[in-house]
Amino acid sequence: MLLSNICLFYWQQNLVNILNDKNEIFGRYNDELFFTWNKSEQRLQDILHVANQQWLTLQMRLCLSSSIHYLDIILSHTSGQFKAQVALHSETEHYSLPYVFGHSVQSYVKLFQAALLRIARCYTDINQFAEALGIIQLSFRYNGFDDQFIGDQIQIFLNNFKVPDLKVHCGKHFYKQPRYDRLHYNVTKHYQKKRREKIKLRRYRKTLKHQCQSSFMKFVSTASC
Repeated sequence: MLLSNICLFYWQQNLVNILNDKNEIFGRYNDELFFTWNKSEQRLQDILHVANQQWLTLQMRLCLSSSIHYLDIILSHTSGQFKAQVALHSETEHYSLPYVFGHSVQSYVKLFQAALLRIARCYTDINQFAEALGIIQLSFRYNGFDDQFIGDQIQIFLNNFKVPDLKVHCGKHFYKQPRYDRLHYNVTKHYQKKRREKIKLRRYRKTLKHQCQSSFMKFVSTASC
């Protein structure tokens, strides 16, 4: 996996440069990548053919569509609008939860908050966010949680991200896109901060492990003399 990721990194360089020049969107996670393209399919095939000739060991499968399932979201382009939405697994019920019985209330609190974080990161439009929020509310109601629990969790979430007066569960006539823009910004900023902290922690653990191994080897070497 590591070797293929390294090869793919170098494979994608020319493609990324072309996409940047044309103001296209590009994303990659491990061996899955996606990008937007507004030129002819033949031009794209020619670019990929040149890239494949340079890296014969990489077999890239191309899929063209106005809508794709990428990781846990669905990306689509309709009537000039780029849209992202949370993907629901077709093999499970829309209103099912990963667990229902035998867990503490705090577990469900974390689950609810995580679901809110996910949709707030995914959607930039308050109407789409409210629609996804409705599915979350129905999911918890379906599994026995009352409106008090649900309402409290939504308000806690809004308070935590500095938009306590945002009305997203009171009807469309209460929706305020500028207020939601602030929520989306705050949630995205929070996510990026947490991600940097995780990366920093992984690096620290890796460095600590290396230091411990080096110290052990020195000890073994000294003891054997």
